[in-house]
Amino acid sequence: MTEQLQLGLRQSAPAVDAADLALFIRSLADSADWIKARELEVLTGFDDRKLRALASASQGDIISGSRGYRLTRLATIEEIDRCTSTLRSQADSMTARALQISRVYHGHGRA
Repeated sequence: MTEQLQLGLRQSAPAVDAADLALFIRSLADSADWIKARELEVLTGFDDRKLRALASASQGDIISGSRGYRLTRLATIEEIDRCTSTLRSQADSMTARALQISRVYHGHGRA
């Protein structure tokens, strides 16, 4: 009998709704500084995956970084620049990886 290892790599993204996003934004608005994910989890009950999904769905209202999460309207220009630079760098890296995978798939990769 062969057993397949279930790695759970294809989990669906957490559901995002307006009420959850509003709670996240209110929690950030109540702080004058960045808030770490673990503190937001206590305040909102949202785990890190949910927080990332909500930040992504915020249409730019929420930025994130190594310091946690912050409302864009409360962030400094430097904080916003750092966040957008990081996102662009990550996008460039993912695009390069996708191109490498496509080249291998189409036989133009390494031998």
